Amino acid sequence: MPFYISKKEGKIMLFKYNNISEIYNMLEKLNAYSQEMSKEQNSISKMKEIYEFVKENLSVFYNDGELSYYYGKVITKIMGCEEQLSKTFITESDPKFNFEDEDNINNLLSVDNLMNRIVLKTRKELLKKHFCKNPNEEIKKQSFTNDCYKSSEIVKKICDDNGIKSYRIEIYPGFSSKNNLCNGNGFHYFNIVKLYDKYYLIDCTYRQFFKLKGNFIEKIGLINMQGCLPGTFILMDKERKEVAKKILKYGWVELDENVLKAYLDAFAISYRNGIYYEKTNDYSFKTSYSIDDYVKFLNGEDNQINHEGKESLGYQKRPAKMSKKIQ
Repeated sequence: MPFYISKKEGKIMLFKYNNISEIYNMLEKLNAYSQEMSKEQNSISKMKEIYEFVKENLSVFYNDGELSYYYGKVITKIMGCEEQLSKTFITESDPKFNFEDEDNINNLLSVDNLMNRIVLKTRKELLKKHFCKNPNEEIKKQSFTNDCYKSSEIVKKICDDNGIKSYRIEIYPGFSSKNNLCNGNGFHYFNIVKLYDKYYLIDCTYRQFFKLKGNFIEKIGLINMQGCLPGTFILMDKERKEVAKKILKYGWVELDENVLKAYLDAFAISYRNGIYYEKTNDYSFKTSYSIDDYVKFLNGEDNQINHEGKESLGYQKRPAKMSKKIQ
């Protein structure tokens, strides 16, 4: 009979499966799925099948509040399949500028050109990190995944050096810095800049949230994995989609209450796991948070956990009984 030592209490736990072969059969099926993905053109539908297959069989790995060691192998296999889709994006996301236009941008001091200059200089610095020889071509390929901290630092420095008021903003999963909802992952940095009594949001790495491999809504309900990225949710709504298009195209957008809510709503929805849908039966993919709520979230005066519960956010810790498939 299989056993392992519980992380919680240091006790030996026995897993009473009807047959240990269930686990090995699942792993073999995942191997088969992976091989089929590498051969088929329609790998997107195959990826969706994988998510649904694993969710339907989570009970094989979950027993008396404990997760089997073998589930880690499932996660590894899923991530390997996702990686086959890492170069595809879910929407048009190529930045609209040319690095050869820098002189023109520097000589024109309109707000648009100042903002474009900040974004251009930031992305040039980020591309150095990736050892790019042809920036105009490489910028179309780069998602700048995990570069948000560095990007926000560069933006802040450019603004400080030019006497421009700016702020670095960090978003934590669930808008809570004290609760590790995603095992150290899931945070994001962006900037807010003030020019001529108006505010602008700069996010030079926003494209990372639109990579296909992280934007399967079918991921919701999996245990110990990041759910669907904000890209999917901001594209669901017409007004939110317009905000996303501007940020993806230019790297910045003029900020007002509607823009900030659209931007932050997508993050808030992305932090919800399958337990949220089990408890609320709310499949609207919207939030009731006001701009005042989000200001409190960003200032650390409140957070999403206080409204939706810790179990419903971040990495899911048990199988969820959702009333319908999310697809």
